[in-house]
Amino acid sequence: AALRNENGLVDPDKVSAAVFASVNDALDAVREDSIHQIDLRNVEFELPDTGPVKRVSVSSATVAQTGAGRMQFSYDADVDGRRATLNATATRDATARRIASLDADLEIEGAGNYGEGSSTEVGPAADGARLGSIALKLSGSEASGDSPSRLAVSLSLTGSVLDLDERDLLPVDADATATLVAGSNKISVDRLLIKNGRSSFDFAGSIGPKPAVAGEEPAYRYDLTSDGSTLAPSESPEPALQF
Repeated sequence: AALRNENGLVDPDKVSAAVFASVNDALDAVREDSIHQIDLRNVEFELPDTGPVKRVSVSSATVAQTGAGRMQFSYDADVDGRRATLNATATRDATARRIASLDADLEIEGAGNYGEGSSTEVGPAADGARLGSIALKLSGSEASGDSPSRLAVSLSLTGSVLDLDERDLLPVDADATATLVAGSNKISVDRLLIKNGRSSFDFAGSIGPKPAVAGEEPAYRYDLTSDGSTLAPSESPEPALQF
Protein backbone atom coordinates (compact mmCIF):
# COMPACT_ATOMS: atom_id res chain seq x y z
CA ALA A 1 0.00 0.00 0.00
CA ALA A 2 2.90 2.36 0.71
CA LEU A 3 3.96 2.20 -2.95
CA ARG A 4 0.51 2.86 -4.43
CA ASN A 5 -1.19 6.11 -5.39
CA GLU A 6 -4.70 7.20 -4.42
CA ASN A 7 -6.11 5.00 -7.23
CA GLY A 8 -4.39 1.84 -5.96
CA LEU A 9 -1.78 1.74 -8.72
CA VAL A 10 1.96 1.42 -8.12
CA ASP A 11 3.43 4.94 -8.11
CA PRO A 12 6.91 5.12 -9.74
CA ASP A 13 7.84 8.13 -7.57
CA LYS A 14 7.00 6.23 -4.39
CA VAL A 15 9.11 3.29 -5.57
CA SER A 16 12.10 5.60 -6.07
CA ALA A 17 11.58 7.27 -2.68
CA ALA A 18 11.30 3.87 -0.95
CA VAL A 19 14.58 2.63 -2.45
CA PHE A 20 16.54 5.66 -1.28
CA ALA A 21 14.81 5.68 2.13
CA SER A 22 15.88 2.05 2.65
CA VAL A 23 19.49 2.89 1.75
CA ASN A 24 19.44 5.86 4.15
CA ASP A 25 18.16 3.58 6.93
CA ALA A 26 20.98 1.10 6.26
CA LEU A 27 23.56 3.90 6.38
CA ASP A 28 22.10 5.10 9.70
CA ALA A 29 22.51 1.57 11.09
CA VAL A 30 26.28 1.55 10.44
CA ARG A 31 27.13 5.21 11.09
CA GLU A 32 30.45 6.18 12.70
CA ASP A 33 29.07 6.65 16.23
CA SER A 34 27.12 3.39 16.18
CA ILE A 35 27.65 -0.13 14.84
CA HIS A 36 30.36 -0.20 12.17
CA GLN A 37 29.62 -3.66 10.81
CA ILE A 38 26.94 -6.36 10.96
CA ASP A 39 27.74 -9.95 9.99
CA LEU A 40 25.61 -13.06 9.61
CA ARG A 41 26.99 -16.57 9.11
CA ASN A 42 25.05 -19.78 8.54
CA VAL A 43 21.65 -18.37 9.52
CA GLU A 44 18.36 -19.83 8.30
CA PHE A 45 15.01 -18.04 8.09
CA GLU A 46 11.74 -19.97 7.74
CA LEU A 47 9.00 -17.74 6.33
CA PRO A 48 5.20 -18.15 6.31
CA ASP A 49 3.86 -20.69 3.82
CA THR A 50 1.54 -18.05 2.37
CA GLY A 51 4.45 -16.08 0.87
CA PRO A 52 6.32 -16.67 -2.41
CA VAL A 53 9.54 -17.53 -0.51
CA LYS A 54 9.51 -20.26 2.13
CA ARG A 55 13.12 -20.56 3.31
CA VAL A 56 16.27 -18.43 3.14
CA SER A 57 19.59 -19.90 4.26
CA VAL A 58 22.30 -17.25 4.58
CA SER A 59 25.84 -18.57 4.19
CA SER A 60 27.31 -15.10 4.74
CA ALA A 61 26.05 -11.54 4.84
CA THR A 62 27.82 -8.30 5.74
CA VAL A 63 26.75 -4.68 6.09
CA ALA A 64 29.78 -2.51 6.77
CA GLN A 65 30.78 1.12 6.97
CA THR A 66 33.65 1.72 4.55
CA GLY A 67 34.20 5.40 5.33
CA ALA A 68 32.25 8.49 6.27
CA GLY A 69 28.86 8.21 4.59
CA ARG A 70 29.84 5.06 2.70
CA MET A 71 28.50 1.53 3.03
CA GLN A 72 29.06 -1.88 1.48
CA PHE A 73 26.54 -4.73 1.60
CA SER A 74 27.00 -8.29 0.41
CA TYR A 75 25.38 -11.65 0.90
CA ASP A 76 25.53 -15.23 -0.32
CA ALA A 77 22.35 -17.15 0.36
CA ASP A 78 20.13 -20.03 -0.69
CA VAL A 79 16.55 -18.97 -1.45
CA ASP A 80 14.27 -21.99 -1.75
CA GLY A 81 17.09 -23.99 -3.33
CA ARG A 82 18.37 -21.21 -5.59
CA ARG A 83 21.69 -19.55 -4.84
CA ALA A 84 21.51 -15.76 -4.61
CA THR A 85 24.40 -13.30 -4.32
CA LEU A 86 24.25 -9.55 -3.84
CA ASN A 87 26.97 -6.91 -3.80
CA ALA A 88 26.03 -3.28 -3.24
CA THR A 89 27.69 0.02 -2.33
CA ALA A 90 26.19 3.37 -1.39
CA THR A 91 27.55 6.83 -0.65
CA ARG A 92 25.68 9.62 1.14
CA ASP A 93 26.26 13.36 1.04
CA ALA A 94 26.57 14.09 4.76
CA THR A 95 25.49 17.73 4.43
CA ALA A 96 22.32 17.18 2.40
CA ARG A 97 21.67 13.62 3.68
CA ARG A 98 21.03 12.48 0.12
CA ILE A 99 22.25 9.30 -1.55
CA ALA A 100 24.95 10.53 -3.90
CA SER A 101 25.52 7.12 -5.49
CA LEU A 102 24.03 3.64 -5.34
CA ASP A 103 25.23 0.53 -7.16
CA ALA A 104 23.97 -3.02 -6.70
CA ASP A 105 24.45 -6.34 -8.48
CA LEU A 106 22.09 -9.24 -7.76
CA GLU A 107 22.37 -12.72 -9.25
CA ILE A 108 19.99 -15.64 -8.66
CA GLU A 109 20.65 -19.03 -10.17
CA GLY A 110 17.94 -20.79 -12.12
CA ALA A 111 16.16 -23.90 -10.86
CA GLY A 112 17.68 -27.17 -12.09
CA ASN A 113 19.15 -27.17 -15.58
CA TYR A 114 17.39 -23.94 -16.44
CA GLY A 115 20.12 -22.02 -14.65
CA GLU A 116 22.55 -23.05 -17.37
CA GLY A 117 22.63 -21.89 -20.96
CA SER A 118 19.75 -20.38 -22.86
CA SER A 119 16.09 -21.30 -22.81
CA THR A 120 16.23 -21.50 -26.59
CA GLU A 121 18.49 -24.54 -26.26
CA VAL A 122 16.27 -26.66 -24.00
CA GLY A 123 12.83 -28.16 -24.25
CA PRO A 124 9.86 -26.99 -22.17
CA ALA A 125 9.73 -28.19 -18.59
CA ALA A 126 7.34 -31.04 -17.93
CA ASP A 127 6.32 -29.61 -14.54
CA GLY A 128 5.07 -26.25 -15.81
CA ALA A 129 6.29 -22.68 -15.62
CA ARG A 130 9.54 -21.79 -13.91
CA LEU A 131 11.73 -18.78 -13.40
CA GLY A 132 15.24 -19.06 -14.82
CA SER A 133 18.41 -17.36 -13.70
CA ILE A 134 18.26 -13.64 -12.88
CA ALA A 135 20.92 -10.95 -13.18
CA LEU A 136 19.94 -7.49 -11.95
CA LYS A 137 22.02 -4.32 -11.88
CA LEU A 138 20.76 -1.18 -10.15
CA SER A 139 22.37 2.25 -10.03
CA GLY A 140 21.16 5.70 -9.13
CA SER A 141 21.36 8.89 -7.11
CA GLU A 142 18.94 10.97 -5.07
CA ALA A 143 17.72 14.42 -6.09
CA SER A 144 20.18 17.32 -5.94
CA GLY A 145 19.28 20.88 -6.90
CA ASP A 146 17.49 20.81 -10.25
CA SER A 147 18.43 17.16 -10.86
CA PRO A 148 15.65 14.73 -9.84
CA SER A 149 16.21 11.35 -8.24
CA ARG A 150 17.16 8.74 -10.83
CA LEU A 151 17.34 4.95 -10.88
CA ALA A 152 18.66 2.85 -13.77
CA VAL A 153 17.98 -0.88 -13.96
CA SER A 154 19.40 -3.65 -16.13
CA LEU A 155 17.68 -7.04 -15.94
CA SER A 156 18.45 -10.35 -17.61
CA LEU A 157 16.31 -13.52 -17.38
CA THR A 158 17.71 -16.72 -18.83
CA GLY A 159 16.00 -20.09 -19.08
CA SER A 160 12.48 -19.16 -17.98
CA VAL A 161 9.37 -21.07 -19.04
CA LEU A 162 5.91 -19.50 -19.32
CA ASP A 163 2.82 -21.65 -18.83
CA LEU A 164 0.25 -20.69 -21.51
CA ASP A 165 -2.32 -23.25 -20.33
CA GLU A 166 -3.87 -24.93 -23.38
CA ARG A 167 -1.21 -23.35 -25.62
CA ASP A 168 1.53 -25.38 -23.89
CA LEU A 169 4.77 -24.09 -22.35
CA LEU A 170 6.89 -21.32 -23.82
CA PRO A 171 10.66 -21.12 -23.08
CA VAL A 172 11.88 -17.50 -23.13
CA ASP A 173 14.91 -15.35 -22.42
CA ALA A 174 14.56 -11.64 -21.73
CA ASP A 175 16.83 -8.62 -21.37
CA ALA A 176 15.68 -5.18 -20.28
CA THR A 177 17.12 -1.79 -19.42
CA ALA A 178 14.93 0.86 -17.85
CA THR A 179 15.15 4.24 -16.13
CA LEU A 180 12.98 5.78 -13.44
CA VAL A 181 13.24 9.56 -13.08
CA ALA A 182 11.31 11.07 -10.17
CA GLY A 183 8.43 13.28 -11.32
CA SER A 184 7.94 11.54 -14.68
CA ASN A 185 5.22 9.20 -13.34
CA LYS A 186 6.52 6.41 -15.57
CA ILE A 187 9.30 3.91 -16.11
CA SER A 188 11.17 4.57 -19.33
CA VAL A 189 11.89 1.26 -21.05
CA ASP A 190 15.09 1.85 -22.99
CA ARG A 191 15.01 -1.71 -24.31
CA LEU A 192 12.99 -4.87 -23.75
CA LEU A 193 14.24 -7.85 -25.75
CA ILE A 194 12.33 -11.14 -25.54
CA LYS A 195 13.62 -14.27 -27.27
CA ASN A 196 11.94 -17.59 -28.02
CA GLY A 197 13.70 -20.00 -30.34
CA ARG A 198 14.43 -18.15 -33.60
CA SER A 199 12.01 -15.35 -32.75
CA SER A 200 12.94 -12.13 -31.01
CA PHE A 201 10.82 -9.15 -30.02
CA ASP A 202 12.58 -5.84 -29.42
CA PHE A 203 10.59 -3.08 -27.69
CA ALA A 204 11.16 0.41 -26.29
CA GLY A 205 8.82 2.92 -24.67
CA SER A 206 7.37 3.51 -21.22
CA ILE A 207 5.10 1.99 -18.57
CA GLY A 208 3.22 3.88 -15.87
CA PRO A 209 -0.14 4.70 -14.27
CA LYS A 210 -2.65 6.08 -16.74
CA PRO A 211 -3.84 9.61 -15.85
CA ALA A 212 -7.16 9.44 -14.04
CA VAL A 213 -10.23 9.92 -16.24
CA ALA A 214 -13.71 10.38 -14.78
CA GLY A 215 -15.84 7.28 -15.26
CA GLU A 216 -12.89 4.97 -16.12
CA GLU A 217 -11.27 2.33 -13.92
CA PRO A 218 -7.68 3.04 -12.81
CA ALA A 219 -5.23 1.32 -15.17
CA TYR A 220 -1.63 1.22 -16.33
CA ARG A 221 -0.56 2.59 -19.68
CA TYR A 222 1.90 0.62 -21.81
CA ASP A 223 3.46 2.70 -24.59
CA LEU A 224 5.77 0.21 -26.30
CA THR A 225 6.87 0.14 -29.93
CA SER A 226 9.07 -2.19 -31.94
CA ASP A 227 11.04 -1.55 -35.10
CA GLY A 228 13.42 -4.50 -35.10
CA SER A 229 11.59 -7.72 -34.22
CA THR A 230 11.81 -11.13 -35.88
CA LEU A 231 9.10 -13.78 -36.07
CA ALA A 232 10.36 -17.25 -36.98
CA PRO A 233 8.49 -20.35 -35.73
CA SER A 234 11.07 -22.92 -34.65
CA GLU A 235 9.46 -25.83 -36.53
CA SER A 236 8.72 -23.93 -39.74
CA PRO A 237 10.95 -23.99 -42.84
CA GLU A 238 9.69 -20.52 -43.80
CA PRO A 239 12.19 -17.65 -43.68
CA ALA A 240 12.08 -15.29 -40.71
CA LEU A 241 9.67 -12.34 -40.88
CA GLN A 242 11.19 -8.97 -39.97
CA PHE A 243 8.88 -6.24 -38.65
